[in-house]
Amino acid sequence: MPFQSVEAWRKRLVLDNERRLQLVALHGGEVVGQLGLEQYLRVRQSHVGSFGMGVATAWQGKGVGSRLLAAALDVADNWMNLHRVELTVYADNEAAHHLYR
Repeated sequence: MPFQSVEAWRKRLVLDNERRLQLVALHGGEVVGQLGLEQYLRVRQSHVGSFGMGVATAWQGKGVGSRLLAAALDVADNWMNLHRVELTVYADNEAAHHLYR
């Protein structure tokens, strides 16, 4: 939903939720990439998670996305017991298509 309240975002971004993983790639104290992985809450879908990722334009193609994705999938496989991970990618995002293949 657009225009959510500050409180709604605070709840969404709280780090004490074990069904949510937030990873950040840093270089010299600067954030160059971020990945969020979330396990679905519904009982029938608790084996499924979804993620979203962003990498700064200057850092694309330099392995940042690959390392974030590898770290997230390691947690999904070995800690969260996820059997499926889903994502949505825009058709014109060629860099993302290349990474996920």
